[in-house]
Amino acid sequence: MNSSKQQTRDNLAGAPSPSNLLNGLKALANLRDDSASFEWFARLWPVFARVGDDNPSDNYIGYDYGEPWTRMPPGIPKRFFLMWQMREALREIWRGNSDKVTQVLLPSLTEIYADPDPEGLWPPQLRVNWQRGEFVYAPRSEFQAAVYELFRRSALSKVCANPDCPASYFIAGRKTQRYCSEKCSGVLQRAHKLRWWNEHGKESRSSKRSRGKRGKR
Repeated sequence: MNSSKQQTRDNLAGAPSPSNLLNGLKALANLRDDSASFEWFARLWPVFARVGDDNPSDNYIGYDYGEPWTRMPPGIPKRFFLMWQMREALREIWRGNSDKVTQVLLPSLTEIYADPDPEGLWPPQLRVNWQRGEFVYAPRSEFQAAVYELFRRSALSKVCANPDCPASYFIAGRKTQRYCSEKCSGVLQRAHKLRWWNEHGKESRSSKRSRGKRGKR
């Protein structure tokens, strides 16, 4: 058996709880496009950290589901290429891209045919539970385990309605929740009131003065 795959399975046996994995995904999805943010994440979430070479070759692909490294923002060092690919895929998933969920959770044909370890191929990722009458998903990495947990809570996976929110990807407490926090909700409410006042305030003041004059007659 491939020792690296055995190590991955051993690691998953003592993996963080589902709620903790979701905290890691939230942190990854909200990472800013700068070196300090990625360095911070790599230290805080080593189960998700994939740090490589600062000089990838032009034909370097990384993850099959990922964006090419040539599209990386200039503020992110190339050694964080795989983490950046994970972040970009995660953001698409968080916004409801079902195809991207499939690409991340299930192996591509390239992975299947290139993998010499039979236990690393497609079949083990879906296991049959006869007693429960269902298929059970078996992740091969912490990232897959976390994305699967996010997928199971897709109805609560939200993007904050405040376009200026600095951490817009969040897990809501209810399906109808649109803002990540009361602060973001308050910002939009104040902006709406200010916009209304700018558009109708003069008219409202004029109407009040007119009513006041009629009352004095």
